[in-house]
Amino acid sequence: MKDKDKTKAELIKELNALRKELGESVLNDITDRKLTEEALYKSQQEFSSLFKSSPEALVYIDEKSKILDINSQFTKLFGYTLEEIKGKNVDSGIIQSQKMICEGKNLTKKALKGFLNYETIRKRKNGSEFPVFISSAPVKINDKVKGIITLYQDITERKRNDNLQKVLYNISKASNSPISLSQLYPIIHKELGNIIDTTNFFIALV
Repeated sequence: MKDKDKTKAELIKELNALRKELGESVLNDITDRKLTEEALYKSQQEFSSLFKSSPEALVYIDEKSKILDINSQFTKLFGYTLEEIKGKNVDSGIIQSQKMICEGKNLTKKALKGFLNYETIRKRKNGSEFPVFISSAPVKINDKVKGIITLYQDITERKRNDNLQKVLYNISKASNSPISLSQLYPIIHKELGNIIDTTNFFIALV
């Protein structure tokens, strides 16, 4: 039957059916978008909670190295609040000495391509430097890298213990070698100098 042959009632019936079909389609589309938005919001909240409550220092930067967020442990470790450094380039010397800036930029480039672990030196707000273990990973949204999350772990104690064990091992090795006390003394003095100030340290030879 051609449209011109249809009665007014039949046309109204078809229009109502079409309106109902389109309405359900729009409603389903809105529902799907609402569910997607809710899932995204939940994911963002979970991410934020994990980020803020992490026991290690974390910084979140965008793909251009600008600081977007930090957690309380970052503030505790480096001395900076988010208000002080948000929007600043993480590789501009804020948390590294001038001589380490180039290294920082290279690490960021590598982290944009994949997971990265590295040991290096970083600087606090007060200027003091300390050894850190860095762990970085890219943040991807829709398969596009949008930034990096980096973890900083202070390894001062670990380094100190490693150095102590090395010194004790070297002294023990020298003590058990066939050398005289006069030869052993400078070795002990040198090794202890790696962990303490030996300026006024003397060993009495008897």
